Amino acid sequence: MMSFDPETYEALMLKYLEQQATPEEQAELATWLNASPDHRQQYEQLKRVWTITADPTAIPPPDKAKAWQNVATKARLRQAEDRPAAPRSAKKRAWNRAWLALPVFLASVAVIWLMIGQSPSVIEITAALGQVQTITLPDGTVVRLQSTGTLRYPEDFNQKDRIVLLEGLAYFDVRTTELPFHVQSNEADIRVVGTQFSVRSKEETTEVVVTEGRVHVVAQKERAQSVELGPGEGVTVSATQINPLDQQIRQDTEDWIAGTIMFDSTPFPEAIARLSRIWNTSIIISTPDLESQTVTGGVRLEDIEQALNTLCLTLENTCSVRLEEENYFIF
Repeated sequence: MMSFDPETYEALMLKYLEQQATPEEQAELATWLNASPDHRQQYEQLKRVWTITADPTAIPPPDKAKAWQNVATKARLRQAEDRPAAPRSAKKRAWNRAWLALPVFLASVAVIWLMIGQSPSVIEITAALGQVQTITLPDGTVVRLQSTGTLRYPEDFNQKDRIVLLEGLAYFDVRTTELPFHVQSNEADIRVVGTQFSVRSKEETTEVVVTEGRVHVVAQKERAQSVELGPGEGVTVSATQINPLDQQIRQDTEDWIAGTIMFDSTPFPEAIARLSRIWNTSIIISTPDLESQTVTGGVRLEDIEQALNTLCLTLENTCSVRLEEENYFIF
């Protein structure tokens, strides 16, 4: 049990608000919050302060705006390298930097508008929280986009090239044509002709798992770093490096692709941790009595709330699921 001195629990609550807490830390925090109404009040006060000091507006740097507007060609889709946007973990400092960057941003507006007039429109699709959205691209490629993931592609997709930008997790069943198919993230360029694979684009890494065919993966900022993957193989890509994917992460991804995850006398916290990784979503066990129970059976992965409710039905003690501000709590 973690020692909740003032500095420790404040650091843990901030870590949770920044969506950086591990499933174990989330469970520990939930136990502490449920121990006393005063704890919950302290959390709400800290949350209000955190919300007030959060970055009220996202001002994109000029080079990133240029990347989005030039989505029509491969060269235009290369992620800008000079000035990345402020990460979520720096919200408290972003406000001052935003005001300092405002003159530069305003100066670039005229250039951006000129580029918009010369570039094709961008189609953007974002999956709803807790849902999987199926998208059929103009070339017949089928994409399964996971909860809160975003897919972008130009309106003239499949005319001269086939390139999409991805944030989040998606599974691609690519239709074979004469044009290569590219999935691009901040870190990776994934090139295929016709195959089936998944890509998860996170804040600083991209994960690729292949189920059929072959794909060519290139690190965006270090083009010499590349690898070709076959069925059952996976890698994690940073801006400059490509490394083998952790076996457990690859298994989680393969389960998501299959649409079902199986448990066999699995401790409930472990099952919840796997679902949290698969959905990249905070899931907190709010009742300590549930932590000693085990789970056996299969759970479908099309809807996170439905999956959690199904999991609750397999337990000796029933439980319920509640969504609060993009966090799922199990009682």
